[in-house]
Amino acid sequence: MRYLDEDSVRSIARGAAVLGSGGGGDPYVAMLQAIYAIQKNGPVALVSVDELTDVNRVVSLAGIGASTIGSELIPAASQDVDCFQEAVNQIGENPQAIMAVETGGGNSLIPIACAAKLHLPVVDADSMGRAFPETTMTTFNVFNYRPTPMVLADGFKNVTTIKPTNHSNGEKLARKIAVAMGGRALIAMNMYKGKQIKKAAVRGTISTAERIGNLLSSQSWLQNPLDELVNILSAKELFVGKVQNVRRDTQNAVTQGDATLIGLEGYAGKTFNLKFQNESLIGLKDHLPVITTPDIITCLNLDDNLPYTVNDLHYGNRIRVIGIPAPKIWRRTRGIELVGPKINGYSFEYQPFERLVGEI
Repeated sequence: MRYLDEDSVRSIARGAAVLGSGGGGDPYVAMLQAIYAIQKNGPVALVSVDELTDVNRVVSLAGIGASTIGSELIPAASQDVDCFQEAVNQIGENPQAIMAVETGGGNSLIPIACAAKLHLPVVDADSMGRAFPETTMTTFNVFNYRPTPMVLADGFKNVTTIKPTNHSNGEKLARKIAVAMGGRALIAMNMYKGKQIKKAAVRGTISTAERIGNLLSSQSWLQNPLDELVNILSAKELFVGKVQNVRRDTQNAVTQGDATLIGLEGYAGKTFNLKFQNESLIGLKDHLPVITTPDIITCLNLDDNLPYTVNDLHYGNRIRVIGIPAPKIWRRTRGIELVGPKINGYSFEYQPFERLVGEI
């Protein structure tokens, strides 16, 4: 066990933006809220999965809804606690820890803010290992664990609980509630015990985000971020270009669209198309896929090498596109069924991006 302070939160915010495939919500607002919660209540204990007992209860927290709306609809000060407390009511016991649903943007920080207010530890893990568009896309679903109650809360003290019969129904119902709550809400879910967490969770994601965040201000990162990402995450450069066009639309509390880049440096004369649904899911170079979900697509500002979310992409941005291998659980057959290109509406077959890059 160790403790997360204000500097830890800043690093996690930066690093989670690298790992989140462009999604996970606005990291800046969530970072400010987590820092304020720590200033007021003290540092937050970070515990490893192995420190949980098999019977310790853990509740996961995240934002749900369109990422563009989340940048404007700022969570209320008590919204996370309102959501958590109703989860406690539903399970009928006091949880021993809080965990992130996903790694990415603000959703890595929401649990930290809530944990500070409630003086609970945060688990160094999550159920995705990156950010994904739907609540069905968790490692708990990979292991066919039955869904737990899902609690949604808005910033006006409205709290709703659903008890879905399966993960797909949970996503459909939660998404409609998020729309009714203004397009963005907080959700408590994955209320599993330590035994299930140990088997299914993606471990060490908070620590990895913090480590990457610490590197973002280092001289070695500023000079050559790819070297650092290769060492830590086996990353590869996919493209360098300038954003020529961005198309965004919000449907059913999901920000959907694509961005087209024209090549710079060694990619002059080539194009890259990035397709996203809250998160970047597909990358096409000259109309051919070079990376698909579940692998992680990270866009770095070419001038300072800081990460962009999909909401940050605008005409004229100069970007280095990086590919990062997804956690191994997602590259297996069951994982691809849940989070691969086809379940997200694309016709491509999943192949590890290292193989696709080699074929271009």
